[in-house]
Amino acid sequence: MYYNEAAKRFDFNNFLNSVQELDFIDIVGRINTEVRIAKNITVRRRSDPAQEIQRLQQKYISLLKGLGFLLYHGIKPTEVNDQDFLLYLPLIKRLVGKGQLTSGILLIFNQSD
Repeated sequence: MYYNEAAKRFDFNNFLNSVQELDFIDIVGRINTEVRIAKNITVRRRSDPAQEIQRLQQKYISLLKGLGFLLYHGIKPTEVNDQDFLLYLPLIKRLVGKGQLTSGILLIFNQSD
């Protein structure tokens, strides 16, 4: 896998866009599937540059797991920094608007500012 391919494959915003219209349970299922798929992608050591691609892969998996943790537990995952945590907000707002999460979860985002 080349860097440009990896940058597209492990783009978390693309994942968020792909699940934006789904219901809570479907999003959770997609997160679990995507984590499994992303973990199984192997980066050849000779690829261009392998360490940077692995960094993208690990960050992508971390963001997916963080979103899953937030959805399951309703608290901010410690491994996700404040800037990345805010990436979840539009999706969370949409789920609150659909009545699939309580509005109290939005308070967590005020604490990360």
